[in-house]
Amino acid sequence: LGQVNSSGSYPYVNGLNVRQAIAVAGGFTRRAKQSEVILVRESENGPRRFRATLNALVLPGDTIEIERRLF
Repeated sequence: LGQVNSSGSYPYVNGLNVRQAIAVAGGFTRRAKQSEVILVRESENGPRRFRATLNALVLPGDTIEIERRLF
C-alpha cells in the first residue's frame, strides 16, 4: 500500500523480503520514504503494526505500507 507504482495484492512467495515485494509492486514512487516501511501482521490479539527495514522477511498475510517522505 502507499507509495509504490502498482499497489495491490500479490501472491506470497516463500523467502520474500520487503525490498523484493516492493519490486514486485513496481518499485517506489518518487515521493516514497525508502528507509523503512510499516509492516502490518496478524497476531493472536489482532493486527500488529511495526516499523521494518527493507531486508525484513514477509510472511503470508502481511501488509506492507510505504509512507510518503516529507521532502
